[in-house]
Amino acid sequence: MIPVVAIVGRTNVGKSTLFNRVIQKRLAVTSIEPETTRDRLYADTEWQGKEFIIIDTAGLNIETPEETPENIKQLIEGVKTQVYEAINEADLLLFSVSADEGLTSRDKEIADIIRKSGKPTILVVNKVDNQEKEMLVDNFLVLGIGKPSSVSAISGRKSGDLLDRIVSELKKIKPKREKIKSDIDVAIIGRPNVGKSTLVNSLVGRERVVVNEIPGTTVDSIDVFLKYQDKTIKIVDTAGIRRRGKIKVGVEKFSVLRAVKAIARADITLLVLDADEGITNQDLHIAQFALEAGRGLILVINKWDLKEKDITMDNFLSSLKNRISFLPWSPVIFISALTGKNVQKIFDIILEVKFKRTEKISTRKLNQIISDAVSFNPPKTRGEVQPKIYFSTQIVSDTPKFILKVNDSSLFHFSYLRYLEKKIRESFDFTGTPIKIELKSNRDNK
Repeated sequence: MIPVVAIVGRTNVGKSTLFNRVIQKRLAVTSIEPETTRDRLYADTEWQGKEFIIIDTAGLNIETPEETPENIKQLIEGVKTQVYEAINEADLLLFSVSADEGLTSRDKEIADIIRKSGKPTILVVNKVDNQEKEMLVDNFLVLGIGKPSSVSAISGRKSGDLLDRIVSELKKIKPKREKIKSDIDVAIIGRPNVGKSTLVNSLVGRERVVVNEIPGTTVDSIDVFLKYQDKTIKIVDTAGIRRRGKIKVGVEKFSVLRAVKAIARADITLLVLDADEGITNQDLHIAQFALEAGRGLILVINKWDLKEKDITMDNFLSSLKNRISFLPWSPVIFISALTGKNVQKIFDIILEVKFKRTEKISTRKLNQIISDAVSFNPPKTRGEVQPKIYFSTQIVSDTPKFILKVNDSSLFHFSYLRYLEKKIRESFDFTGTPIKIELKSNRDNK
């Protein structure tokens, strides 16, 4: 069992910076722009041998002005729900306020919510980066939360003292949450506003991440764990990846880097496409991220309920295959994340792809496949030397990988390696996963 600590407070008090300081790495996206964080972000950490989970939350807005546009209101309400979920889940709260701005009416409102929760709480006065600001800390005693701890999350001043206090408080608490280890890691990727977060919520069966029609609602990469057929699956919702020239410097650029890193850590990626828009050049670019990382890939055609009256699946697939001809092995599923249609079928495809990624061909069988392929279609002679394949074997790897011992790797054109891949796939169904063929020769070592 492992305790859970949640950081709460109003916007722009440095909660994400404090989160990054506690875990000692830059995981949460931080910015001087308010309301950068929108979903709950989790991380495992430890201090003095005490492990705990820490949650970064969005700034809590208690009331929304009447003149606020409806879509913004919905976004704020979604964010508020995420914060309340974190408060309910936590064993210990870190209530963050800012020495720079002093005590505000919103701090008092949040303090009331925290007291009503009954959760053990440490009042953290952030942005205390000198002795002069230290004199302001006692002003926050009126919140009635207890003795404040001062810290400068950005410089690390007194962060060790705060962590000591967190550990001291956690020793008094009996945690309710079990530490989770995943069997399969799945990253949901795609352009902004194709329905990635809606798909996460549909897969989980409840609102776990903020969903809104405003493109770019998701900033951080959000982890969600669930069970399916005795397998623990970690779903990672990532920020939408725009074309390179469209990515803004700062928060968005860092969010995209986080999404690319999530792809590299995943076993399988779900590339979400908008059925109404079809496949775009940016979709192809994102698919390449998954291919280059050697990750499994499933094409998810979302919003099909809005499109199926105008075009058949066969016609759509035909158009898709022409545009994405380099992915003939990738399974395709048509869904509506909003209505839930076909969403649960994605789990079975995930399990199938995961199994195929671990399939092992015996050396004897692989050599027979390669030998038959070469006999039927020998590699073309380049110059006076005939390309020869002496031996082949599959090595243990997180992606199916085959080593071919040859006389000279420079004699083999990439198109011939594609031909060999096709022959391997005809004999063994590596559905949803790229395979790698690596040539080795004595000449390469000279």
